[in-house]
Amino acid sequence: MFGHYFHEIFMLPAVEFGKQPATPIEPLSKRERECITLAANGMTTKDISSKLEISSRTVQFHFEKIYTKLRASNRQEAVARAVQSGIVRTN
Repeated sequence: MFGHYFHEIFMLPAVEFGKQPATPIEPLSKRERECITLAANGMTTKDISSKLEISSRTVQFHFEKIYTKLRASNRQEAVARAVQSGIVRTN
């Protein structure tokens, strides 16, 4: 019985300390999902802009929004979070 209380009082907060908060991810727009999916499949900004027929600056703008929504600091982290959360699937 003491073991259970010991775990609840001392160990659980220590284990929970390193976890990411379980806040939901803000949904991505259709175009943002297209951009992150193409990036997850290895395409560069230039490749994505050609494929979607938009400027490279527009692709960068979409990624800036994606970083904010996925709480990522760069493209690799955004792709990892998108794949992990099931937003995109890689080929």
